[in-house]
Amino acid sequence: MRNNDTRTGDTLNLIAILAICFFAGTGNYMNAAVHTFQQAFPAISQSSVMLVSTLPGLIAVPVMLLAGRLVGRRVTYRRICILGTVMILTGGLLPVVLPANWTLILICRAILGVGAGCYGVRNSFIIRSVPPEKAAALTGYSTVALTAGGSVSGVIVGALALGGWRFAFLYNLFPFLILFLVVFGLREPPAPLPAASEAPGPFGSGKLSWRIWFYALTQFLIIVSLYPMTISGVSIFFAAYGLGSSAIAGAVMSLFPLSGVVGNLFLDRILGRLRRHTIPVMTLVVISSVILCLAFHTMPAVAASYILAGFGYHIIIGTLQVYNGLEAPPDRTAAGSTMILAGKSIGIFLSGYFITLCDAVFHLRDRISLENSFLGCLFVYLALLAFSVIVDVSPKGREVKNG
Repeated sequence: MRNNDTRTGDTLNLIAILAICFFAGTGNYMNAAVHTFQQAFPAISQSSVMLVSTLPGLIAVPVMLLAGRLVGRRVTYRRICILGTVMILTGGLLPVVLPANWTLILICRAILGVGAGCYGVRNSFIIRSVPPEKAAALTGYSTVALTAGGSVSGVIVGALALGGWRFAFLYNLFPFLILFLVVFGLREPPAPLPAASEAPGPFGSGKLSWRIWFYALTQFLIIVSLYPMTISGVSIFFAAYGLGSSAIAGAVMSLFPLSGVVGNLFLDRILGRLRRHTIPVMTLVVISSVILCLAFHTMPAVAASYILAGFGYHIIIGTLQVYNGLEAPPDRTAAGSTMILAGKSIGIFLSGYFITLCDAVFHLRDRISLENSFLGCLFVYLALLAFSVIVDVSPKGREVKNG
């Protein structure tokens, strides 16, 4: 009976973790309803309307970093996950009943952003909750859950928005299930045991190595440069070269997360086979995808490009989290993990400025302006490839094994 109870507890704990990951991208889940908000608030500028999607991610960044420094030492993982879920429920559902005031809506989105920032501890929770040989597999599954959440949200939010802008916020009812799972299923991971050589400090006993900072910088660079090609510029690219309607553009864009899902289902095996060469190999995969987009303006080439880009990119971000778990001192795992996630949020926000920078630096002939950012992306990934080949960026003295 005790063994059955243990297995049931492990299953509930796993479901609770994956449920958090599924909803961790909550700040971006209103993208499908932006047009509905524009129609409902015609006096509000387009840039202000876009804040309904971008504001939570900005608010989440400092909250992630603070949570990463405090969790496991000043506050438990369970409590911060409960706090985050309550904040998401509060900020997510209040616009349904509050007066139709855009300032109030943005305040609610900021509250939701605080909750999303609390969810930034999810990857370190995984690393601390499972044996090292299972960390890579569960990290891959968590990325699958996050990607699936983003894919499902667009369909559901878009359908809800057909009933009016208030209905779009009803998608935030889902965290009630997360709250139940966190309260009754989530188990606090064991406290870390710092090495004897590590002197105690106010927020953690060990220092973060240069590799952790490199992982965070890498996450920032690979998303700030790739986002214009794979997400924000898709419709422009398709329209310019007559590749198909917006619906076809959306279908091709979906290949990016879908190939990432497939890749992360086998993350532990890929890490076990490629070992320290995982990041260089996957960087080369993304480079090949960018070259395809630049060289061939045909539907098969673009579709293949998105499959390769999604596979390589998502394997890299999963690898960065696994590497952080192996490299960071035991009680600084959360700090490193949230730094990496903050790099992603900042990169998405600054991707528009990356396009502007590339337009100023590159001048491709007979191409649309957006392709300058494709070329910029190519140089970023080439630099990452060169550095990761010359310098061993994998955790010092440790390697990932198949679980």
